[in-house]
Amino acid sequence: MVPLFLFAGFSAYYQGTLKNISTEYDKNSEQLEKITARLVSEEARSNETLQLKETVQRDKEALEGNYNEIKNENQVLKKEKTALEQEISSTKSELSKTESELQTKKSEFDILKGKFQQVQNSLIEANDEISRLITRVRELCSSGCSDDEC
Repeated sequence: MVPLFLFAGFSAYYQGTLKNISTEYDKNSEQLEKITARLVSEEARSNETLQLKETVQRDKEALEGNYNEIKNENQVLKKEKTALEQEISSTKSELSKTESELQTKKSEFDILKGKFQQVQNSLIEANDEISRLITRVRELCSSGCSDDEC
């Protein structure tokens, strides 16, 4: 009977120990599942973060490329602007010179116009004088002068 009690005692002891081990296994298994789920979630986040980082890097490179293109274009436009400003200044100078020459030519033209007017008036007066003289000669001829005198 003692062996039976010993067997029952050992069975109860091993059953309790086995139950504790089984419970601890279940707890550890549950924790392992939680940790695995968390690691999978963190790995997914890590992959997502890595993809975002790659996207940000590509966007950064694209923006830097665009920035450099715009910067170069800006420099070209500044050079063109400077050249155009110099051209405008030169054109204004030429225009001022041309306006001055035009004023001089206009003054000369006005003087010549005045002289022409004087000559024209003199010609009109001379023509009027000739007409009066012709009329006078006719009057004299018709009043009894000889043909040799007319």
